[in-house]
Amino acid sequence: MMARTRADRRRLERAGRAAQAAEGRIGGPVNRLGERDWQAGDLLRARRNERRIAVGDGHVRNGDRYRVLDAQGPGGG
Repeated sequence: MMARTRADRRRLERAGRAAQAAEGRIGGPVNRLGERDWQAGDLLRARRNERRIAVGDGHVRNGDRYRVLDAQGPGGG
């Protein structure tokens, strides 16, 4: 999806999340991190290198993609 403005981007993101939830691709407790809500099934992309977070034999790199396997709601875990 592409958007011209940030407001358009937010509308597209909400519509995309609603469609994913309706199809059962994301669900479960919502975990708020920063300004973003995460649920199991969400796909994320790293926007910068982060050497402090180990992944396999390396670390998080800009552009890496990850799927949320589990997200605990407030007070969970």
